[in-house]
Amino acid sequence: MAFFIAGIGLSLTACMYPLLPIVSGIIVGNNTHTKRRALVLSFVYVQGLALTYALVGVAAALSGALLTVWLQQSWVVLSAATILVVLALSMFGCYTLQLPSRWQSYIHTRSHRLRGGHLLSAGGMGMLSALIVGPCVAPPLAFALGYISQTGDALLGALALYVLALGTGLPLMMVATLGSHILPRAGVWMVGVKQAFGLLLIAAAIYLATPFLPYPLVVSLYTLLLVIPAGLLLVNLRHFSGKLKYFSAILGSFLLGFGVYFALASVQQHSTFLHRALTLTPPNQIHFGRVFNHPDDLNAAIEAAFAAHPNEPVIVDFYADWCVSCKEMAAYTLSNSHVQRRLNPHRFLQLDVTANTPAQQAFLKQYGLYGPPGLFVLKADGWRSAPLLGYVPAEAFLHWYQQQAQP
Repeated sequence: MAFFIAGIGLSLTACMYPLLPIVSGIIVGNNTHTKRRALVLSFVYVQGLALTYALVGVAAALSGALLTVWLQQSWVVLSAATILVVLALSMFGCYTLQLPSRWQSYIHTRSHRLRGGHLLSAGGMGMLSALIVGPCVAPPLAFALGYISQTGDALLGALALYVLALGTGLPLMMVATLGSHILPRAGVWMVGVKQAFGLLLIAAAIYLATPFLPYPLVVSLYTLLLVIPAGLLLVNLRHFSGKLKYFSAILGSFLLGFGVYFALASVQQHSTFLHRALTLTPPNQIHFGRVFNHPDDLNAAIEAAFAAHPNEPVIVDFYADWCVSCKEMAAYTLSNSHVQRRLNPHRFLQLDVTANTPAQQAFLKQYGLYGPPGLFVLKADGWRSAPLLGYVPAEAFLHWYQQQAQP
């Protein structure tokens, strides 16, 4: 659903307007098409567009599955965040991102050779249109591909970009079937939509880089991301009129107020819903239990714990700074007072695999994991529980632990 909505959002930018003449050529054909025929042709056109993007999604997912470990390195993550910022600048008009003119001319020439009014031609034009509009929507598309590549799921990659393209093509189908009079008028608001995508890209860049940045800097960046657009909206109200003016005033006031509230809450080390959504935790948060960086040290601690109290289980937790679920567990589950009363911090042993060394990789494979998160309950006789994967709230975690720890 999120990708479909994002696709509709992309269709509201000026990027889609170059496709309208192509759609018109498809529908006009021999000038004898009914609305039903126009709907079928435009649907086939959008399918060509969507299937092209689906193939790109599969490629991103498969390459991501092979590069998962490599993509977890700090310099890769920070480089990706920098690329997102650079792409965001194009959404603010700092530069124009497009195919070389020779490539554009070639694609347009090929598209004009396809005959309108035929299903095969409509599908072919849709595939060519994906190349025409691709560079224009590259910034948000790059973020989508980054997300897909980290999942390593080829089916998810295909479905995600397929649905994204369907959302993008929905307004085109409506225009082809009902006429261009339903198309929103171009204006300042379309520039606003494009810039909103730029702000989302910057927010995504900050989110990616958060594990490697100090907490005060991250909070400051998010605050600026709220306050600066608010200020620009309020300062430029005199240039707007009608409903756009009222909408801008309300949105600007909300962003400004929430930005100030977010900043004050962060300074006071309080948590808002935005902190939870962004997995932002105060800098004084301390890992629960004992933390190790080398598997040999962890194994020695496990043996010592069982030697001292053989009847009491041990919990092994795999953690990394870039692991969102790990940070959620630390912030909202392991910090819970009920959890801390129930667990013995000296028998909660955590291996920090942020460095992703060969020894850490081998130890992860020993436990059947490719990466964090993962929690296991161990017993002195060598028994090991099935892993608890991903974030779970405190109550669910305690229920899982009680089931695994019982004799």
